[in-house]
Amino acid sequence: MGETAAAPGARWVGLAHVAFKVGETLDDLRKFKQHLERHKVAVLGMSDQSLYLTNPDGIELEVYVDADPSIWKENPASVATIEPLRL
Repeated sequence: MGETAAAPGARWVGLAHVAFKVGETLDDLRKFKQHLERHKVAVLGMSDQSLYLTNPDGIELEVYVDADPSIWKENPASVATIEPLRL
């Protein structure tokens, strides 16, 4: 971990993604995005209910809300569909 950590070898397995639930509604996600922006944290990408950023070690972080769980409960394949977050 950190800038002085050795890079993993080509065949190593490691942590690449962590997700944190930050609320229940899209408004909660919008407020969290504003919080990140106030603290100069770059948002690298967005999907329908998620924001993506990286930590200083390069690990991808996802912050999300489960605003409409019926979407994935009724059709689990739908979680692979990415649409822009309307802000």
